Amino acid sequence: MIDLKQELMSYAHIDARSLGFKDRNVPDNIRSSVNLYNKALDSINAKSEDMAIIELKKAISLNPQFYEAINLLGICYLYINDYENARFVFEKLMEILGESTSTTRLYKLIKEREVSAPKKELKTFNRQPVSKKESVKEKRLNGNFFEKLNFLNSSLIKYICCGLIGAIAVLLCSIPFYVNKTDTKAVDVLDAETDAINKLNKQITELKGSLNKLKQDYNNLKSSKALLENELEYNKSVKKLSEADELAKSQKYESAADILILMKDTKFNNADKQRYDSLYENIVPKAAQIAYNQGYNLCNSKKYNEAIEKLNKVRLYGDKWPFMDSALYKLGVAYKNINNSKEALELFQTVVKSYPKSPVAYYAQAKIKEMSNLPK
Repeated sequence: MIDLKQELMSYAHIDARSLGFKDRNVPDNIRSSVNLYNKALDSINAKSEDMAIIELKKAISLNPQFYEAINLLGICYLYINDYENARFVFEKLMEILGESTSTTRLYKLIKEREVSAPKKELKTFNRQPVSKKESVKEKRLNGNFFEKLNFLNSSLIKYICCGLIGAIAVLLCSIPFYVNKTDTKAVDVLDAETDAINKLNKQITELKGSLNKLKQDYNNLKSSKALLENELEYNKSVKKLSEADELAKSQKYESAADILILMKDTKFNNADKQRYDSLYENIVPKAAQIAYNQGYNLCNSKKYNEAIEKLNKVRLYGDKWPFMDSALYKLGVAYKNINNSKEALELFQTVVKSYPKSPVAYYAQAKIKEMSNLPK
C-alpha cells in the first residue's frame, strides 16, 4: 500500500547551482523555480500542503519543464484528496514523459480512490441573504444552465447516427437483389426495378443529407458545451471574489489573500477585473503585514519553522512592502537556526544587495561574516 506521506517526505532539496549549466550561470527563472520547489518541501515538512501547492504552481509557471515539481504537485493533490486535480496532473505528466512505474502506480491509486470516494456536490459559498425575487431568478437561470449541459452530454445523437448508417447499409445491400431479379415480363420488371433503384437512390441521398446535418448539429452542440463549461468556470471565479470579499469583511485577510493570489492569472471582464484589482489592493497588503508581524514574533519566540511559513507568505504576497528588508532578514535568521545555512546565507546576501541603506543590512553583513568564519 502506498504511503503518501512517505512519498512526500522522500523528495530532497535541489541546489540550483549544481544543475549543470555552463559556468554555473543558472537562469533566473530556473533559480526562482528551484527556490520555490525547496520552499514547497519546507511547507510540506511544516504540514502546510496548501501552501506547498501554491509554491509548486508558481514554480511550474516559471519553469514548465520542471517535471519533478509537477510530480510533487500531483502527490500533494492526492494527499489532500483532491483527486480531480491529481488525475489531471498525472495524465499531463504521462502525456509528456510516458508511463513509468512510479507515475502509473500513483495514477492507479487516484482511479481507485475516485471510485470509492463519495461524489462531491456542487459547492456554494456563504453570502448575504437575498430577496425572494432574486433567489427565484437565480434558481431559474441555474436550472436552465444545467439542463443544457446535461442535454449536451446525452448520447442520443450518437445512436441516431448509428441508426442512419445501418439503414444506408441495408438499402445498399438490397440493390443487387432488385437488379438480379428476373421475371417473364422483362420490360415491366425492368421498369419496376428501375423505379425501385431510383427510389432507393433518393432515399440514400436523403439519409446522407440527414446524417450530415446531424453531424453538423453534433459539432455545434459540442462547441456550445465547451462555451457553457467555460462560463461555469468563470462564474466559479466570480463567486471566489465574493468569498474573498466576505473573508476580508470578517478580517480573515490571509485566507482572502490566498484566494486572490490563486486567481492572479484569471482573465476577468472589465467590471470583474476592476473588482479583483480593488480587492487585491485592499486585502493583500493587510495580509502581508499580518503575516510579517506573526512571523517576526514567532522568530523572536524561537518557533523557527512556524516563522518560516509566515515569512515565506510575505514573499508570496509580493516583494515591494516597506518591511521587506526586515522580513527577509528574519527569514534568514529562522533558516540559520534550523541549520539551513545555504538558504540563510542567500537571504542575508539579498538584504545587503537589495537594501544597502537599510539598518538591517548592517546586521545581515555581520551574519554573513559570522557564517563565513564558521568551520566547514
